[in-house]
Amino acid sequence: MGVHLLLLKAFFPVTKEEAFEAWTNPDEVVQWLGENPNSMINAKIDLKVGGRLSLLFIDTEEKTGTLEGKYLEIIENEKLVFDWQFYERFNDGNEIITEQSVVTIVFKEDPKGTKNSH
Repeated sequence: MGVHLLLLKAFFPVTKEEAFEAWTNPDEVVQWLGENPNSMINAKIDLKVGGRLSLLFIDTEEKTGTLEGKYLEIIENEKLVFDWQFYERFNDGNEIITEQSVVTIVFKEDPKGTKNSH
């Protein structure tokens, strides 16, 4: 299995401080990633290098599904780097784990808002 590269650019009509907060504050993360079916239910974030993140998407009687990882680099309001992988854990003890990915998000302010590239 090889390394996959995905470049995604997004624009948000907010300051880079607000965009950084949306990626790092658990309440904010759930609010903007939790509005649709199969979306986020809960977020736990320990925002420090080596700190863990756990984003809960599935919580049923049969299974849970979380994105879990750790922060590798943090430059407040400028850059986030973290690894993560998806864990699907079944109540019978089985689990499915995806390959680990590294995510880099760079926050660049523009006169009309913030560009996120990751």
